[in-house]
Amino acid sequence: MSRRYLVTSALPYSNGRLHVGHIAGAYLPADTYVRYLRARGHEVRYICGSDDNGVAIEIAALRQKRLPQDISRYFHHRQKADFAGLGIEFDVYGGTHQPGYQAMHERFSQEFFRRIHDQGYFRKLRTKQLYDPTAERFLPDRYVRGKCHHCGAGGATGDHCDACGQLIDPLLLIDPVSEISGAKPVVRETTHWHLSLQKFERPLQEWLESKRGQWRPNVLNFALGQIRQGLPERSMTRDIQWGIPVPLDDPEARGKVLFVWFDAPIGYISFTAQLCQDSEGDWQAYRRWWCEPDTDIVHFIGEDNTVFHALIWPAMLMADGRHQLPAAVVANNFVNIRSGTGDQKVSKSQTSEDSPVWIEEYLKRGLDPDALRYYLTATAPETARTTFDPREFVQRSNGEL
Repeated sequence: MSRRYLVTSALPYSNGRLHVGHIAGAYLPADTYVRYLRARGHEVRYICGSDDNGVAIEIAALRQKRLPQDISRYFHHRQKADFAGLGIEFDVYGGTHQPGYQAMHERFSQEFFRRIHDQGYFRKLRTKQLYDPTAERFLPDRYVRGKCHHCGAGGATGDHCDACGQLIDPLLLIDPVSEISGAKPVVRETTHWHLSLQKFERPLQEWLESKRGQWRPNVLNFALGQIRQGLPERSMTRDIQWGIPVPLDDPEARGKVLFVWFDAPIGYISFTAQLCQDSEGDWQAYRRWWCEPDTDIVHFIGEDNTVFHALIWPAMLMADGRHQLPAAVVANNFVNIRSGTGDQKVSKSQTSEDSPVWIEEYLKRGLDPDALRYYLTATAPETARTTFDPREFVQRSNGEL
């Protein structure tokens, strides 16, 4: 029997170009799955868009001495063109701060926050936070880097460690450095609203346990392991200028915005609502996809997003109480690139600007999108990290296709 499926891919930050690792992780597998579902006669909506708010965009704007909206608009269109060039077709590709989507997204995000707040799942706390004395501003999330206090890996940000995947307490970062000025941060006090994740440990555990045999073990084991350690309260507001204003009538909320990882997954819902408004003239038709139990919601993400999609986002949905939980969270691992010096992460600083590893450069050379789709599928990082080897790509394209 046919069913309804709502499939999402993680919203890419609109602060840089897409590379093969992005595509192999969250977008090509989802596009393939959507094609399969449609071939089986199911009703499907494939939802994605750019993540335009938060620290990553503001940092890019500061470094380039441009406005955040200019940065996000520029990369939103570049990324959208890259997806289209690879034949990845969304039913809607929105943007959390893009014209035509911003108003709907802000309304949904602020309503989510108010509902969770009114139901008592936020705690207003006066807390200590890292502060840049040179730039004279607080350093949330990616404004600060150091060594991970869990595994000791370098390059961890103030919210997350790519190496071990765990959430970071920025005050515990080893040798922290400001991303703005390079100065050593000091500790000062500020006020924020924290989501009481510990209140959801039991329902999250029961929900995750019910997915055994259905979800990939790496996702379940990681999420359940985090619960066993105990989920911390997590601040859902930030001391930055670029983002969605905190919707509270409280003097201490002035000048604060929602944490980007609070509003970003809500984009899946707000983009669906905007799609319904644009195609059917009724934004409330989104409930058919998000509230009715005969729709399966499937999230495709990269490994670094597991903690947010398998724990924090479901906790938000439980606290809000109006929408379904995901039927599946599909996480793929990272893809490295092989070069003369060995395997390494794709990065702006270490990977040549004109390398075909960047999707824009690959398409500029007139190379076949299907050849790249084939290779990234054949070497998909489903259970472990894999490597994009340019020589192997050529050999397999010539020999197998």
